[in-house]
Amino acid sequence: MGVPNWKDPLLWMNLALPCTTLSLGKHLDWMDLTEFYKKFWHLLGPELIKTLNASCQLGELPQSCRRALLTLIPKKGDMLRIENWRPISLLCTDYKIFSKALASRLAPYLSSLLKKTNVSVPKRSIYDNISLVRDIIELCKESPKDLGLLLLDQEKAFDRVDHRYLFDALLTLIPKKGDMLRIENWRPISLLCTDYKIFSKALASRLAPYLSSLLKEDQCYCVPKRSIYDNISLVRDIIELCKESPKDLGLLLLDQEKAFDRVDHRYLFEVLERFGLGSTFISSIKILYNNIYSVLKINNELVAPLSINKGIRQGCPLSGLLYALSIEPLLVSVHCRLTGVSLSQLERPIKVLAYADDVCVFVQDINDVNIVRYCLSLFEKASSAKVNWNKTSALWLGPLFYLAPRLPAPLSWANDGVKYLGVFLGNNPP
Repeated sequence: MGVPNWKDPLLWMNLALPCTTLSLGKHLDWMDLTEFYKKFWHLLGPELIKTLNASCQLGELPQSCRRALLTLIPKKGDMLRIENWRPISLLCTDYKIFSKALASRLAPYLSSLLKKTNVSVPKRSIYDNISLVRDIIELCKESPKDLGLLLLDQEKAFDRVDHRYLFDALLTLIPKKGDMLRIENWRPISLLCTDYKIFSKALASRLAPYLSSLLKEDQCYCVPKRSIYDNISLVRDIIELCKESPKDLGLLLLDQEKAFDRVDHRYLFEVLERFGLGSTFISSIKILYNNIYSVLKINNELVAPLSINKGIRQGCPLSGLLYALSIEPLLVSVHCRLTGVSLSQLERPIKVLAYADDVCVFVQDINDVNIVRYCLSLFEKASSAKVNWNKTSALWLGPLFYLAPRLPAPLSWANDGVKYLGVFLGNNPP
């Protein structure tokens, strides 16, 4: 599968289909130009595409699309009470074509994102819920049971949705390991609203099929048809081969401190541009990280919203893909400078392996160690990353342990085995 033309988002949103499927009279409009657009789409379409492309890049639609003619239609009850009228926005045809294109892109993913109890999804029907409730009532008549139904009504549900709520996150902490009194031993998880996740999932599903062509074989995190077991098996095989044919070789298992939370947003967007994802697709991602807030939950209490200026949100469907792309410059830098390990049984020299921020580097001497430190220094300056040398581990496979190159303090070589991606590899498991 080749790399798509990211620079033209309207290829994947397919504006032509929304235009041709709009129904005259069905969509209220203060000036309904549906038939006019259908008739002259071959002339109007290219200009509309240019306009909407520019709007996506600027992050704002034209004024004609941002303004709506608001009319009120009666619901039921006392017509003298304002809450018994429903506000309807009459929108221009340009807006409706663009909106319908976005809706058609999101719709296929709703069934996997929303629970079965929500029937606002393709191939689900309002009658499913009606029939289920009716059946439960009938069953309770046959087999009496203490049960009540609460039919909740949201006051002005659509009109009360806070725009900022769509992009705010509830930040909760889950324990990792070690001393629970130390904040670094807790992992922040962003609990995001469904609207946000639908949009993020749509972007992730668009990007995922192309990761294998964007990322080297060294990285297997979030890349389709690559697995964490590929790296574990390869490292285990190299350890076994070095036992059969002794070779001066060391493994550095690097640990990134708060890897996802430290990613600088400017660095991230620059990396995405260098990968050629295109300004409009990147603008869609920027929407998820522009002027965002998190509300921290501590002891079941919520604190005031915190402005988030860096980091990739763990809990977002797109986060793993973004992190894999953000750490790729480090992997490429190391890959280009190191010799790596070459064995007759291996198809290619192995220099570095990664599963997200769990990076395994193969070094042979002090020069290789210095190269790794240099690459890490550049990466830290660019991305705000930081290596945690206290949690980094090292395994020397060479026969002459005393000749192993010197490592940055407090890191030291082990010669019995190490834990890699949760699996102990070596001679003497703890």
